[in-house]
Amino acid sequence: MYKLMEKQDQKKYQLLKYLQSSVNSTFTMDELIEQLQLSEAKLSEIIEELRLDYRQHYSREQEENMLQRNNFNKVIKGPNFSVEPFFNIFINRSIHYELAVSLFYNREINFEKLVMERQVSHSTVMRYWKHLKTVLNSYNIKVVKEHGSFILKGYEEHIRYFFFILFRDSGEKMSSYIKRTDLTFFDDAYTGSSVTQQQLDEINLFLAICLIRIKKGFYIEKEPEYFSIINQLYDVNKFLPTFEKFYLNKLPEASLNKELYFMYFFICTWTKYDFETVNAVKTYITPDNLDNTLFRLCNNIIFEASLKNNLHLSPTAFFYLFANLLITIRKNQVFGEIINANEEISDMDLFKLFSNKLPESFHLQKDISIEQLFMIFYPIFFTSRKNIKILLLSRFGLEYISLLKKKIPLMLNLDVTFVDLLSEEPDLIISDSFYEKEGIPTFYLPPYPNNKELSRLTEYIYNQMKKRL
Repeated sequence: MYKLMEKQDQKKYQLLKYLQSSVNSTFTMDELIEQLQLSEAKLSEIIEELRLDYRQHYSREQEENMLQRNNFNKVIKGPNFSVEPFFNIFINRSIHYELAVSLFYNREINFEKLVMERQVSHSTVMRYWKHLKTVLNSYNIKVVKEHGSFILKGYEEHIRYFFFILFRDSGEKMSSYIKRTDLTFFDDAYTGSSVTQQQLDEINLFLAICLIRIKKGFYIEKEPEYFSIINQLYDVNKFLPTFEKFYLNKLPEASLNKELYFMYFFICTWTKYDFETVNAVKTYITPDNLDNTLFRLCNNIIFEASLKNNLHLSPTAFFYLFANLLITIRKNQVFGEIINANEEISDMDLFKLFSNKLPESFHLQKDISIEQLFMIFYPIFFTSRKNIKILLLSRFGLEYISLLKKKIPLMLNLDVTFVDLLSEEPDLIISDSFYEKEGIPTFYLPPYPNNKELSRLTEYIYNQMKKRL
């Protein structure tokens, strides 16, 4: 929802995103000026405005734990630094947001009143209005005027999901209908995990959005079959009576099943599955799966992406990827482009490595974005390739090498295989004297290294593992 922030807040957000993406906690003004292409005066103004923004909503102590600027003209990320509170502040106060909320609730939009309340010109308000319509149109949602009022037109599932993302990110308060006791069908899903507060909150939010749209006379038009999904994690027969009571007598009978299966689809695809869930669920491939177009698509993606990134998949890893690719592609099909709106990871170095190795066809296809693909594959990078082959060389002989073989694995959260010959194709050479072999990185470790030197080796090995992506 970055597009709905005010322009001045977008600049603040860019600064916050840069701070978040860095492993450093202290930044010089010169570094920030260079990275953000701002003057020192403008950067100073943005930093002070950020602190003021936070101070208006949180305590002084919380502010100091978030973001500071010291007497040496350096910006410091506090121990509780996060972009999210600022994101919430920026969205809530934007004129775009106020207009969008009015559209959702079918409230009268009075531009002249907005001019007076916001103390801006009429042309400024109309510029915001035009931009909001452009953003909505990019998600296939149009604003039209009927009987003197502005209303939203488009696929109802797109409209509802857009406002789910918007209200979730803005912290919009809505009625709660579901209690923990209403979600017993979660407990029977054999996932190894129970309902979380986040699930409870977001199901309530989505249900509230659906019921408000229904009250305004906007219904899901697609048939229940459209919302089918291969891996139904939760028992639909237990889900239906639980949720049916919230819809009864609020909509035409012909729309009831459509609305219920739409809600069921949202719950089944609410989040990505973790490895524990995949392990807990009885997973198998049926002949119907093999004939399914989505299965073939997911299988091709897994094969190509794994091959290009040299990933060796276990059966569990394959089914983890398959299940998450399936629900992500289906979410894109049902909810539309908005599914990508909040996944801003393109500035991550690891993402760039992953993206650059994919064939061009992946970048051209429309079924799933590269950002979504990366988020699904991300856990695999550090589970499928835990093994690293190391060749140890030392002028102090075999006994010293055997000591290092005991010490090095203790410092790493990796399975290490020590090899004796270059013909065994080591990933890394560790030596206490000069040694060079083209194509194989060499780390020079001093004789009888202390813990600090071993920590440096650990960091180096992890960096090499990333490069292997």
